[in-house]
Amino acid sequence: TAYEIASNNDIRSLFHRSIDESQSRFIDQNINQTLKILDLNYNTHDQVVYDNINDAIESRYMAVFNRMPRFLKNIVRNMTEAKSLQIFKMIVAKVQNTYITGTDDQILLKNTFDDFVRTKDINHLIHLYTLNDLYKAIREHANAYTTLVCLNLSLLSERKYQGICYRGVGMTIHDVSRFYYAMKTSSSVIETRNLSSTSKNKIVSSIYSGFGASRLDNLYSVLLVFEFSKPCSTAIDLTRVSDRLPTISQFEHEEEVLILPYTLFKVTRVTEETDIEPFSIYLQNVTVPKQSLINFFRMKKVLDLFEIFVKTYIF
Repeated sequence: TAYEIASNNDIRSLFHRSIDESQSRFIDQNINQTLKILDLNYNTHDQVVYDNINDAIESRYMAVFNRMPRFLKNIVRNMTEAKSLQIFKMIVAKVQNTYITGTDDQILLKNTFDDFVRTKDINHLIHLYTLNDLYKAIREHANAYTTLVCLNLSLLSERKYQGICYRGVGMTIHDVSRFYYAMKTSSSVIETRNLSSTSKNKIVSSIYSGFGASRLDNLYSVLLVFEFSKPCSTAIDLTRVSDRLPTISQFEHEEEVLILPYTLFKVTRVTEETDIEPFSIYLQNVTVPKQSLINFFRMKKVLDLFEIFVKTYIF
């Protein structure tokens, strides 16, 4: 197990969750289930490779939303918040029903969720994502939760992350080659498609990745290295930032940075597996180009997206 191969007690102290919980949180076991690449007709689930940054419509929408005048933001909030909260309540209720009544996990989930509903404090909302079991359900139905976070993202401005963080993933050689292709294609852009837990501590992601263990289904252990040269609003630092901003994660030692969907990256480097290191893919955060509201909403793709949005959240 990962615990058994940990080299010393300091590393073992990171294991505050069960092994299964930690593995599922900081590593994607199969890229075909949790990572999506739209390139050369290739499809997976959680990331997209675009041939051009202008195709990243959702990312551009988020950037435009954050620059909207307050009255427009309020219109969007009124259209989406109630429905998203209703869906999220259903997700929480389903997870609560899996616990034995009166257990510590059930009490913690109930109290934290009640605090969020009562105060609408986004810190409680982020804290909920770090709880055992709930984050799995959130990732399976990420739209409602992501909407609630994005509506309040400005309140987390002091938690914008700048630095390096890591996440493990299982990949075939064919999968790795597509990121190599993206690196060689200067216009290619990668977009995250789901909530991604990463860690500032390389050990947290590496130790669960299965590197050095028996290979299953021709999958190689790959370390994704996310690099943020500037503070990024869609990369949220869950650790203690200052005396005024303590950790908002239930498991402080994981040093988590939560990357939201529709965050953009370019592949800058792909290194091969060695005896002591897994394959590594280096992803440099890309800033979404600025665009006027009028020009953005003139785009046909945006109108198509808005139609889907209305059907999903309004009717």
